[in-house]
Amino acid sequence: RRVHGKREKPWTSAFATAWRQARDGLSYGGGCGVDCPKEFMKETFFGLESLHQLTKDGGADLQIYITDYFENNVFNYKGFSIGPESSNYEIRIGQFVEETSTSNRGLDFMELNGLPFSTNDKDNDNSTYNCAEKTASMWWFGDSCYPKTN
Repeated sequence: RRVHGKREKPWTSAFATAWRQARDGLSYGGGCGVDCPKEFMKETFFGLESLHQLTKDGGADLQIYITDYFENNVFNYKGFSIGPESSNYEIRIGQFVEETSTSNRGLDFMELNGLPFSTNDKDNDNSTYNCAEKTASMWWFGDSCYPKTN
């Protein structure tokens, strides 16, 4: 199994959302949910609980695509999982396999290992701020609201 995440631009403020929506998933753009035709969807989040159910055995691979105006980057990892809600959907990233990059950025997503997920109404980061609220986003924040991988 593979879990793919594609992020072409920073999430809009519509994704600065409540924990329940992050847990259950949401779609912004067409107003018709995850069953929308692609041309009506702008951004979708599958939901943390669904990610947990798909990855809980740790056998999933993680492939991260980062695209901007100048470059394309692909990062591959073996052994990926999202913990249960009782762990605040802690992320576990296994062995780094390969990076395909036009810039050789050398981003290290392993820094996310073991971090709980945060939303504007459930602050689980290690920062003195509520990072999800401060950045109008949701993410596995550590002690910085602006991690190099985000």
